[in-house]
Amino acid sequence: MVNSDSEHTVEYINSKLGKIPGVLERFSQYSCLPGGFMISRADEHGEILYANSQALEIIECHTEEQFLEVTGGSWRRLAPDFDISVVDSSLSGWRRDGASYVSRFHLMGNCPSPGHWMRDVELFCSFTRDRDLGDLVLFFIVFARDERDILTDFPTMSRFLSICNNARTVILKRGDTPAMVSFNLNGLKMFNEKYGISGGDALIVSFANILKKHFGIMQCSRFGEDHFYAYTGVRGLEEKISLIFEEMAQVNDGNTLSVRAGIYVQESEDDPVNASRACDNARIACDYERRHHESCFVYYDKKIRNEILNRDYIIGHIDEALEKEYIHVYYQPQVISQSGKLCGYEALARWIDPEMGMVSPGVFIPVLDDYSLTYKLDLYIIEHVARDLTEAISRGISVVPVSFNLSRTDFVKCDPFTEIISIAERYKLPRELFKVEITETTVMSDIDKMKGEINRFHEAGFDVLMDDFGSAYSSLSTLRDFEFDEIKIDMGFMRNFSPRSKAIIKPIVNMAKVLGIHTLAEGVETQEQLDFLKSIGCEMIQGYYFGKPEPFEAAIDTAKRLNKNYELLLHQNSSMVFSKNTQKKSADKNLLALTDNREQGLILEKVVSIFSNVLSIDIVNNVCEEIVSSYEMHRLLDLGASNIGQKLKDAVSELVKPEHHIRLLKFLEFDTLSERLDDDTVISCDFQSAVDDSYFRVEIFVLEKNEEGTVSRILFTTRTVEPDRVTQEHFRTVTHALRHVYSGLVAFNLDDRTFVPYVMPVSMMERTGVTKQPYDMARHFFMETFVCNRHREMIFRFTDLDTLGERLAGKPLIYLRYQNLADEWCEMTYIPSRIADDGRITQVLAAVRNLEHEHDQQINRQVWDVKEEEAG
Repeated sequence: MVNSDSEHTVEYINSKLGKIPGVLERFSQYSCLPGGFMISRADEHGEILYANSQALEIIECHTEEQFLEVTGGSWRRLAPDFDISVVDSSLSGWRRDGASYVSRFHLMGNCPSPGHWMRDVELFCSFTRDRDLGDLVLFFIVFARDERDILTDFPTMSRFLSICNNARTVILKRGDTPAMVSFNLNGLKMFNEKYGISGGDALIVSFANILKKHFGIMQCSRFGEDHFYAYTGVRGLEEKISLIFEEMAQVNDGNTLSVRAGIYVQESEDDPVNASRACDNARIACDYERRHHESCFVYYDKKIRNEILNRDYIIGHIDEALEKEYIHVYYQPQVISQSGKLCGYEALARWIDPEMGMVSPGVFIPVLDDYSLTYKLDLYIIEHVARDLTEAISRGISVVPVSFNLSRTDFVKCDPFTEIISIAERYKLPRELFKVEITETTVMSDIDKMKGEINRFHEAGFDVLMDDFGSAYSSLSTLRDFEFDEIKIDMGFMRNFSPRSKAIIKPIVNMAKVLGIHTLAEGVETQEQLDFLKSIGCEMIQGYYFGKPEPFEAAIDTAKRLNKNYELLLHQNSSMVFSKNTQKKSADKNLLALTDNREQGLILEKVVSIFSNVLSIDIVNNVCEEIVSSYEMHRLLDLGASNIGQKLKDAVSELVKPEHHIRLLKFLEFDTLSERLDDDTVISCDFQSAVDDSYFRVEIFVLEKNEEGTVSRILFTTRTVEPDRVTQEHFRTVTHALRHVYSGLVAFNLDDRTFVPYVMPVSMMERTGVTKQPYDMARHFFMETFVCNRHREMIFRFTDLDTLGERLAGKPLIYLRYQNLADEWCEMTYIPSRIADDGRITQVLAAVRNLEHEHDQQINRQVWDVKEEEAG
């Protein structure tokens, strides 16, 4: 029935209530509430028992018939499924826990009005129990507004974000994981140009209808243009997206667009990311493959996140990096292939940031290009090239042309030709010293304009090079349409140097000769590559075989070396790199000559078989002796020159992943090395290679100290280790290789009761770690694991560090024999390894060997027989 008062206000009262005495009177008190109010049964049907006049007004109903048509007589018609789930779940909790359960909560409703459009209402709900009607749901409607996208009927952005924050709970309660999906149509602007705005709108509506089918109207939104979002669970999501792609491909008789999708998965219930941030992350993933023209989806992950963080840092700090000259110009030599004479340099950017360390050009240059900022970098590089050339000329150094790259956006954001002319005139440099490199991508971005730009450079006396020739699809047509002075054959041919690569490079060189174009091959690293390029007549070579990119001063030294010692350089590169599989005896002799300490010599003898690089470095004179080295390390070393500290830092820049640069560069600081090695005879640092992603450990051993006790010579070593267990795996390898010398070799510091393990059983290494550790923990573990019960008390007294210094005073060593858990006889020896100025022993070397295996170990017997005789 409908009650009306004198002011023609209307309220709805379920006819069933009239049969229950006193109920109508109790409900009449709600008619004067200032907001909408409604009472429904708390059961699966949700039958509405009462709605006051303000509730009917919000829903725009003026009669009982209209109200029943809109609501169907149930509150469940006024809310989306996920809000209904919230109410049902909360109702169960209220019935179970009673008054202790918080029963008041908030949800968003969706009221279909008689005009068949939707109004959004905001409701607060609670539960109560009536003596006559049983369990009830009370709804207080406090707000109503229209929040619909006119074109798609989806909730607006603000409404959608509010819905998502509520829906998250429902998704989690059903055992699923919330996910935000961002959708974008590929090429809508071109579609609008071809079919008009109305055609584009029709396509958007078609796509919206597909999303409604799979996600529901209230779980989707359009934030503008073709930017759609859906909030859902991960379960079955990929299958849904694949169906969406298939259905979208069929709309409009196939005259449609492909779709990109980005997915952000809320990893845990405690994930603090709100709906707005989830949309941002999903959009980032969606745009990650924006150059992909087919339908695809991408998950937001740590890789994308790191790229975004790097992008933001680069964009936010590029101006500071240029102003404070964190970006350095490095020069890589170019030589005549037949004579080896230096003929030019390529200027390259190296960003060495105080916070990020070495930022790879492969990281920052694409970002600058995407945001049209490369013109700042390129003009900065050209300015510094001119400055360095002027400095070289003032010092009487012969100079050669320097090439530099101009990007596509340079020609959009500035006039590179005018800028380069201005720089050359300001520094009074001949234009022949500047060579302009332009990639095919830049040329093809605007063919007519670039033809004009290249002609301007030619007429002004500049050489113009086509960079990365062979890396794109239309290189031959580019040579036909543009006049280049030189082509640089893409280094990809050198990376994948095969018979097929050779078959492609040879006709390229021959064709260039016919056209009168000079040729230069990039990325040359081996004698085989050089010999082939010389044989086919490639004129110039650039690559690590002749020199890596270097700062200005180092490039000058490289120039002298290339022009004066080319034949020697070829010999060094072909035969100087030591092979660990050949001439082993001579290597051992060289290594043993580094130290007079026979025991240390035996250890180093085994190190040669383990480490990929072994360098003896005189840190006083800053020079080194190469004992063993990989090819990558060897080519970065200039053994005839000093400043090996800088050479090692250069190796870090070239061979180590950027995220490890700062830590490793600090580790290699020679100024602090002696102090850091004062308490330790070896220090180490782990890093990851930029060449093949392998994990390495660099270790520095003390070889010599001067009269003042300052470290003067060190042994620099590197060793490949497994990525998942870097330090443990390294020491497993060392332990295995040195097992026939010692089963244990540890340095004890008597002052702070710590130890540094050099060789140790795997089980103990895993327990105690591989760096400087507390002594007492390892002491107890050793006795429990490696000493028989009857000898533990004896070993406990022998290993007492508090009395060890006194017991060793005036002696070369002390030792004790004991049995292990297998009843095998072993021997533990303590040797003083560091004595303070007052004569006090501060560090002791502890060594353990298994006497049962002595007959198999001639070296071992010789070493320990000497010690035993001295002890006697």
